[in-house]
Amino acid sequence: YYVENGNYAESYLTNNAGEARAVGNTAMINALIDAALANWSGAASTVSIVPDIAGRDALIATLEANAMILVVDATGDPTVTAGSALYAYAFDTETTYKIAEYESMDVVLQWSDLQGGPTSTPAQIDNAVSMA
Repeated sequence: YYVENGNYAESYLTNNAGEARAVGNTAMINALIDAALANWSGAASTVSIVPDIAGRDALIATLEANAMILVVDATGDPTVTAGSALYAYAFDTETTYKIAEYESMDVVLQWSDLQGGPTSTPAQIDNAVSMA
């Protein structure tokens, strides 16, 4: 059943003993939200950007939760020969995982390097398109 309370209605159910039990009234819902947000830092979905591996390690020493870290110059990592890398840090196990490398944003493709592509030459394709 519902009980009018100003500009809104509170809902209740009665248990087997005939006692009314609130079903999500405003105060209860607000208390649940406040409790859920009490320990939230507001930075749950961020990526920290640091200049190098030393910066990554210094940041990790200050962390109190899982984190994503983009290292601009990741060549201090022996598995990275050039460019940047993205790392995930697991706070509970104090483990850092490299999840991506970015050697270059400039990509140059050669027709001969395409695997599973057409056997026609670019000139043959251009000719076919011009005749369509």
